[in-house]
Amino acid sequence: MKKILAFTLSLLLACQTFSAFALPSQKLGDVDGDGQYTSSDALMILKYVVGIDTPNEQQFKIADINQNGKIETLDALKILKIVVGLEQAPDDSVVDSSSENSVIDSSSENSIVDSSSENSIVDSSSENSIVDSSSDIEINFPPIEKVNVKTVNFGDFDKSINNGEPIKGVDISSIISLEDAGVIFRDQNGKQQDIFKTLAEHGVNYIRVRVWNRPYSNDGTSYGGGNCDVNTAAEIGRRAAEYNIKLLVDFHYSDFWADPAKQRVPKDWENYSLEQKKTAIYDYTIQSLETIANSGAKIGMVQVGNETNCNFCGEKDMYKICEMFSSGCKAVKDFDPSVMRVLHFANPNKAENYEWYAKVLNECNVDYDVFATSYYPYWHGTLENLTNILTEIAYSYNKYVMVAETSYPYTNDDCDGFANSVSKDSDDVVFNYDISPQGQADCLSDVFQAVADVGEKGLGVFYWEPAWIGLNGLDHDKQTEIWEKHGNGWATQKAIEYDQSAKWAGGSSYDNQGLFDFYGRPLESLKVFENITANPNPNQNINYFDVQEGKYALKNKNSGLYLSCDDNGNVAQWGDKTYWDIKKQGDYYTLSYYGKNLVICDTDDNNASVQLWEDNSNTQQIKFIKNSDDTISIVFLKSGGKYCIDILNQSEYSGAWATYNTSNFKTFMASQKFELEQ
Repeated sequence: MKKILAFTLSLLLACQTFSAFALPSQKLGDVDGDGQYTSSDALMILKYVVGIDTPNEQQFKIADINQNGKIETLDALKILKIVVGLEQAPDDSVVDSSSENSVIDSSSENSIVDSSSENSIVDSSSENSIVDSSSDIEINFPPIEKVNVKTVNFGDFDKSINNGEPIKGVDISSIISLEDAGVIFRDQNGKQQDIFKTLAEHGVNYIRVRVWNRPYSNDGTSYGGGNCDVNTAAEIGRRAAEYNIKLLVDFHYSDFWADPAKQRVPKDWENYSLEQKKTAIYDYTIQSLETIANSGAKIGMVQVGNETNCNFCGEKDMYKICEMFSSGCKAVKDFDPSVMRVLHFANPNKAENYEWYAKVLNECNVDYDVFATSYYPYWHGTLENLTNILTEIAYSYNKYVMVAETSYPYTNDDCDGFANSVSKDSDDVVFNYDISPQGQADCLSDVFQAVADVGEKGLGVFYWEPAWIGLNGLDHDKQTEIWEKHGNGWATQKAIEYDQSAKWAGGSSYDNQGLFDFYGRPLESLKVFENITANPNPNQNINYFDVQEGKYALKNKNSGLYLSCDDNGNVAQWGDKTYWDIKKQGDYYTLSYYGKNLVICDTDDNNASVQLWEDNSNTQQIKFIKNSDDTISIVFLKSGGKYCIDILNQSEYSGAWATYNTSNFKTFMASQKFELEQ
């Protein structure tokens, strides 16, 4: 019988429209005031539950047939049972509008249950589509598709970072506005649950939150996009901290979206000179971080700018931009030296641009910790390229690297009637994975793996706006009303005064890329975060050794010969001593001979040549490993792997090369033994 009732109400809601009205006095349950109990009364109650209509005080009292202080699906069911003869009508009690005894308080737990109670009360794909968490009616959601999740191991992860745990992050900057708009998030069983708890249960340990200076018009109207001011960030940080989740604060230094195409200066800084902007960035950063920290947030990282591809805070000269970067980074360091400072760029498929950004940052002595990138796999090229460019930057400039934004669609459907950014019909995109929960999970795992492959400088990944869903099943006018009121869409109409692209104001274009379905339940792909580990490979648990700078001869323990080179820069071993100049560069060393650096090049899966180069741009990051017999092994780090100096031929004129052995590296490198002689 429940199925029949539910299906009947679903059809009514889908096929009929009514306008609610109330007379001065009406029978309890006669919502439309026509003196009879009809399906239209049931439908009108449902529209109150869903939030399509909002009752006044008189209508509330008439529709609350159970008289328990709230309007719910049970009231609608009671009407329908009366219509089909399964129940008697309620007593002929009359609700009088002059009564002062029943006041609606929207802040009360006994207030109206609107569309926020279930995100969508009708699911046309299921007969059991009536849902009400306050009743004993079983909630029947469509099934969540099962997926197989890969395990990704950050075996070389730097144990001094994030308590030795890879960064497993999500950006949920819109979450407060979504909840205000009535979106409900649930656990995997469909029960309402705090989204921060759900994320923590799935292994998420970092939240990224964007911060705009003043995302409001002068009359106080929100620009939308989540209303991402400092106070909103503070609230998100506070709630994250309750579940021991750290915060990455993403300062855009703009009043609205900042990305490669637009980096407009905040309204309040419009006429500032470069020097004034540098001062404003410093002051604003410290003041904002203090506000966020005072909420109880655990700030672990701060991002100075968002997707700043030679465009930042109204400037397009990279050298001027570096001055502003330095102001922001200094503010973070002065606030808390333990907080990591992040710079963020986009389009890693343009590797030459990234190399240039990193080079200029180094030239300008910008004091930062993490070089971060966006990586949307359908736009930004291969994962191999991602690993290569991040590795090159990490080990050339001694910086940590990570993916600050990524996502992938699990469906081509739309939740809120606002067009999706990408789907199967999109132009100029490349889908290397199925558009499905399994494809989404595989893609996310592979992005984590690409960062893990960088080695100890790879930190982790943030998924962008995995919870940016809407209220399912509402018409466009109602959706627009909600977006404009709560700012949970990408932009409100008012934003056009600051951003001309807001003429296409609307909702979320990323709901089909979420890690939550349209009912607010976590997808299986969220389990990817549970399967990101940092278990060191026992073969790579090696003992690095600090060498005092100076000139050394490198004697091959196995042959008794010395590492040397010929006039053409080819490295080999022979009997005469050759003294190498060993210098420390950050966490690494360089070996040079008469001003030419020992470098590794021409790598394939197993071997690489070792040569002397005058050009210092090639990979030369060297570490020394102390063996149990006090000899050392010489290791190059390249592309996330360890290449050991290798001379197997014991003849006098044997050449040198580097060999990469992934299966048993520790045992392998221990056989490549050298002694340092001064």
